[in-house]
Amino acid sequence: MSNQIFQLEFKLIGASDIPAADFGGTSDPYCFITVGNVRAQSSTCPSTLNPVWNQTFTFIVPPSETKVLVELYDEDNIGDDEKLGTAEVPLTGSLNQPESENTYPFKGADGSSKGTVKCGVKYSATGNQQARIDELTAENAQLKADLEEIQKKFEETAEILKGIKGNGSELSKVIAETEKINSICDICTSRNIYYYFCSCTFSESKGEG
Repeated sequence: MSNQIFQLEFKLIGASDIPAADFGGTSDPYCFITVGNVRAQSSTCPSTLNPVWNQTFTFIVPPSETKVLVELYDEDNIGDDEKLGTAEVPLTGSLNQPESENTYPFKGADGSSKGTVKCGVKYSATGNQQARIDELTAENAQLKADLEEIQKKFEETAEILKGIKGNGSELSKVIAETEKINSICDICTSRNIYYYFCSCTFSESKGEG
């Protein structure tokens, strides 16, 4: 593993003229942003063909990555979410340059136009970060263990619920365990930095919306 890694600040600004996937003539769009083997997900913009996200995702990646993949989906309450299009954002020539904003086409599986997406890119070398990589790897090992513990707690809680028949002490135990699970979930889902060198995606708050 190389000691040099790069930092990519990727701003998902918005999209225009995306396909209508719902009966009302709109979509509920969100995006997956993928760099190498790391993927982040944007928020969902309800009932629009011109969504505005203004979300920034910071990826820590090796120098071998040359593009960002932006996949556009329509969120559905019933059934699977529908993929609407894909855009590629090149990183070549962006290293250590001022932040740039450009518009890229969304393409369907058949190559047809599916609207456009506007993104901002700031890509910079971070020098020797091996110590930080080791620290993040250790943090991710703990995070993975926490997630496994969540699964175990849910299974135990389900068994307890099956046996509850007006038992107040058992119900209090379920509530306490649920609050513990929620606190771990908050740690796992409310952050915004994504690390390439980890066994599972870890994110750290940036204060971005």
